[in-house]
Amino acid sequence: MVPNLPPSTEHEDSGSSSRPSGTQAECVDSKRPRFNRLTRLRNRQQFDVVFQSGIKMVNRELVARIRPLPVGKLSRLGLSVSRKVGGAPRRNRVKRCLRAAFRELSPGLEQPLELVLIARPMSAPDDYATSLKSLADILRRFHKRHGPVEGKRPRDHRGSHDSGHGK
Repeated sequence: MVPNLPPSTEHEDSGSSSRPSGTQAECVDSKRPRFNRLTRLRNRQQFDVVFQSGIKMVNRELVARIRPLPVGKLSRLGLSVSRKVGGAPRRNRVKRCLRAAFRELSPGLEQPLELVLIARPMSAPDDYATSLKSLADILRRFHKRHGPVEGKRPRDHRGSHDSGHGK
């Protein structure tokens, strides 16, 4: 849980802050609700459904699998940040910033989505601004190419062969 900081120690835009870029206070807004079971992809089966029927979108920092959901459902997020990204503190910072970016952008989505984000090892976004920009780019390109898919079930674009994803 993120503690509420006294006003004198909060991050300010003065540029002289002693906090390093990408800290927890920078990535997480403590006034917003945390992710709960309804907004997370929590197990392998849920991830596999998105991998099998989701649409792949890629940019420099992220690989995303996006599966449109019917209107009325909640958007859900799953994250995959491998050890190749870095040690535990960096991986946790990347996940924290991606969750914060998703929280910021999800209310403005045209339709609910199931989204799996995979951080790319050499360029994973480890600050809030980069995470927000990268995720916004992926979502903008997704909606530009595929638009809202109301009432339709997403197609499996690869056919019936196995994706090779798994352990």
